[in-house]
Amino acid sequence: MDAKRILMIVAGLGGLALIIALFVIFRGETPDNLFYLNLVVSIIAYCLLVADVFTPIVDFKDRAHRTVGSLSFRWTTTIMYVLSVVAVMVVCNYVYEVSFTIQALIHCVLVLLLLGGIITQLFVADHTGDVHHEEQMLLQGVEEMKRVALRLNNAATLHTGLPADVKARIKSLCDSVRYISPCNNPDAAQYECRFVEKVNDIIVALPQYELNKERIERSVAEAEIIFSNRKSVYSL
Repeated sequence: MDAKRILMIVAGLGGLALIIALFVIFRGETPDNLFYLNLVVSIIAYCLLVADVFTPIVDFKDRAHRTVGSLSFRWTTTIMYVLSVVAVMVVCNYVYEVSFTIQALIHCVLVLLLLGGIITQLFVADHTGDVHHEEQMLLQGVEEMKRVALRLNNAATLHTGLPADVKARIKSLCDSVRYISPCNNPDAAQYECRFVEKVNDIIVALPQYELNKERIERSVAEAEIIFSNRKSVYSL
């Protein structure tokens, strides 16, 4: 356990001890049931604040950044609960003399609302993760297009017997692929798969250009058409 974590634990426990001490010191003539009720809800509110303050805003191990996605909702839930607890304690104990039963019911409602907020926060975090996963899936097809295009361009550049016009067409095609963007349209994924397959066919046939001349030129033309069709597909 590193020094930072130890200091955080010590600070958290110190704050908790301070809250308990203040309740004991300023208890006055508060009945036992109200005293323990207010102490418990105050400890819950304090623990929520400590958890939010000491929880890192960004978890670098989580590439989906679920914590960041639900950060504002988490803080809103915590702050609203803390303010509500303080308001109930002040109003019900100092402004009006509200019975223990009514106060307990109010705090139960606040706890239920808090749990609802926490559950919603988890749904928000999961949705953030789902969006990240979807983006990664969309990116895979484009990245694979760029990888095979780079391999094809390198193979064509190093091929000494490849005609200059074929080299130029391949280079132009591969350069254009670098600027393609992900798309959530299902048609885009189909074009991406077809493009990768076609380019791989060209790479396999390229070393024997003289024997596969017609096949290569036809495949290059088909790859150009597929790429053109992919560019014309837009996100939904």
